[in-house]
Amino acid sequence: MAEDLAAVRSRIRGVRQLDAVIGAMRGIAAAHAQQSRELLPGVRAYSGAVAQVTAQALRMQDADARSNQGQGDLVRIVFCAEQGFVGGFVERVLAAAAARSPADVFLLGSRGLLMAATHGIAPVWQSAMATQTAGIASLCIRVAEALYEWMAARQPRGVEVVFPTWSRGVGVAVTCQSLLPLDRTRFPIAQASVPPLTTLPPDALLERLAEEYVFAALCEAAMHAFVAENEARAAAMVRARTKVEDMLQALALAEHQVRQEEITAELVELAVAM
Repeated sequence: MAEDLAAVRSRIRGVRQLDAVIGAMRGIAAAHAQQSRELLPGVRAYSGAVAQVTAQALRMQDADARSNQGQGDLVRIVFCAEQGFVGGFVERVLAAAAARSPADVFLLGSRGLLMAATHGIAPVWQSAMATQTAGIASLCIRVAEALYEWMAARQPRGVEVVFPTWSRGVGVAVTCQSLLPLDRTRFPIAQASVPPLTTLPPDALLERLAEEYVFAALCEAAMHAFVAENEARAAAMVRARTKVEDMLQALALAEHQVRQEEITAELVELAVAM
């Protein structure tokens, strides 16, 4: 009986230690999510400014001009999770990517890499996701460099990006956006009274702006993915903590029952001895 009571108390200590770890993980995830949410409006403003300038460059270009489009495969850049304890986050992103048309996949996120094969995804390029907001810009530079190298060799017909977003009350949603060739419907060309001053031919200017636009779009997608991953982890830790609390209540009841049985057994032994 004493061994049973010791075992129950040992389990209680273990579960309490687990609860402390879960609380710490939730705190870290919540802090990362809050920091990235605060930075997201600035990233969106940057992306919007690049899009506005690109629209002006499109206005200057010949109406009959069209971006060169390759004949190769589509390139799909998929932002996934870097770390675990995110519930079904990874499965949803990979399932959404796999459901689209065949493409050469650039996959970001170690958890996504571990599960990609189960969704029939074999990435042609891969990288870990950023674990801090400070690393997002350098990550997107590496992705852009790898993308342009791949485009030079393969001449893909287009580039799209798949990334998760998070909203309260909804949770994770997966978004897909076309990056290249530039979709003119995404850049409403407003008439301006005074055309902008430029030192480059319209085609050369648009080509350079397209590179800036791709980088800005990658940064925005990566920031959304970072927010979503940490929000999903914080939500998963809340659910885990609820289960831990239920376990502690059950163990406390078990401890009480074992202790009562122990006391009863001791009383019986005393009665027999008398």
